[in-house]
Amino acid sequence: DLHPHGKKRIGERLAAQALHMVYGMDGEYTGPQPSEISVREDGTGSVIEIMLTHADGLYAASFDKGSELHDFMIEDRSGQLHEGKAVLEEHKVKLCINVKAQEIREIRYLYQDTNHGAMIYNSAGYPMGPFVWRR
Repeated sequence: DLHPHGKKRIGERLAAQALHMVYGMDGEYTGPQPSEISVREDGTGSVIEIMLTHADGLYAASFDKGSELHDFMIEDRSGQLHEGKAVLEEHKVKLCINVKAQEIREIRYLYQDTNHGAMIYNSAGYPMGPFVWRR
């Protein structure tokens, strides 16, 4: 959101990042971040596991778009986009998709102008940022 209502919360988040980066202070300072991605065949499709750091207490939430995750898109080798069915597990996101593992070229999260479902947060209330993973 270009003009968010909760400006104080954003300021607190920026302050936590500055305190960590400049002074090395402990405590959570960022949202969940992908650290490792694995893709494997599963029957007619694939299972993608996205391991996350800064992921204690993962949860999905939205003020107005429900609690389901709809913002993971998988691009196949032909350039076609597929929405992955995503669920949160401890310190990871698990995606199931009807695309063979060797056909997956790219995984995107929050890659559009706005989110279409819930976003992912950690226990500190910090959101996971957008990312693109390419093979």
